[in-house]
Amino acid sequence: MGDVVCSLVAVAVEREQNVARLAHQALHDALTGLPNRTLLLDRTDRALARRSLVDRPVALLFCDVDRFKVINDSLGHNVGDQLLVGLAERLRAVAGPADTVARFGGDEFVVLLEDLEDARAAVAVAEALAIALDQPFHLPGGKEVYLTVSVGVAVADDHETGDAWLRDADAAMYRAKEEGRNRLALFDTQMRDAAVARMQVEHDLRRAVDRGEVVVHYQPVIDLRKGRIVGAEALVRWLHPERGLLGPTDFIAVAEDIGAIDQLGRFVLELAIHEVRTLTPIDPHAFQLGVNVSARQLTDPAFDQTVAAVLDRTGWPAGSLLLELTETALIGFDGPVEPLLRLRELGVALAIDDFGTGYSSLARLGHLPVDQVKIDQTFV
Repeated sequence: MGDVVCSLVAVAVEREQNVARLAHQALHDALTGLPNRTLLLDRTDRALARRSLVDRPVALLFCDVDRFKVINDSLGHNVGDQLLVGLAERLRAVAGPADTVARFGGDEFVVLLEDLEDARAAVAVAEALAIALDQPFHLPGGKEVYLTVSVGVAVADDHETGDAWLRDADAAMYRAKEEGRNRLALFDTQMRDAAVARMQVEHDLRRAVDRGEVVVHYQPVIDLRKGRIVGAEALVRWLHPERGLLGPTDFIAVAEDIGAIDQLGRFVLELAIHEVRTLTPIDPHAFQLGVNVSARQLTDPAFDQTVAAVLDRTGWPAGSLLLELTETALIGFDGPVEPLLRLRELGVALAIDDFGTGYSSLARLGHLPVDQVKIDQTFV
């Protein structure tokens, strides 16, 4: 009889443990062990309810890893997972014991700060996180990787739900990215309109190429000694039907975020070559055409093949094509070097554009297989 009782107790205990484990799995992220989006939403709703009873500020930090897809694609998803786990640990170290650190999804994390002295305390936590990320993440094999994050700070105000509060923090995070990444932005009500506008840009951009709205303008390169044009830089523009002519700062980051940059980049490259060949009486072998390339494009393992295919279709000589990459796109990881080498093997020339804006060292410059360095105009 005693054995039967013990067996029943053991079964009941195991059942309770299984229920508890399943409940934990439903509310926590499998990779980092942090609360997931579901648990975070519950806690944000509760925090708003408590705030109505206790007049103390509460705030959200919406953190997004800068260029994480580039890191993931260049170093591998296993390394990406290790970095996310390491970032989660640093977030926990910065947050207080009563605060919630959650993985919102992908490379997005949210910190719920409760019982703050004032709104400035939330900014102080975000700044502490930036300091914590000054140290590299150490990976097996002795490799070091630096991460930066863009942080949106939203102090609870008139929010009725945690979901609305999170949307505002997310809008602030996007403002931080638009201002250059690796920084924080405080939410203001104008950002709600900006978030709606961004969604519209995403929607419109997906059809811009098919509608013929993406155009290329050309900036001539002049040999001052000979007094003649020897090349041109192709500058992408979006002729938006409602907003008019938009420059790359208005839509390239969006194209990267929604996964449209590869299609857009390929279209611009082919269009630029086609227009230069058909609209101008030039000898391609005596003319260098410069086209800007996104760091995201370089993470495509087949990017060099894409370039080769375009050159083959258009008949444009590889030696007369200059692909330009901004200095800031190369900061923080070593991934682009191999794709650059493959492009060099095709005979394509490479340049770093706007050098001096990203604070790269000359030592770093010496390790990149580039043919030209274009100094930012602020130094001229």
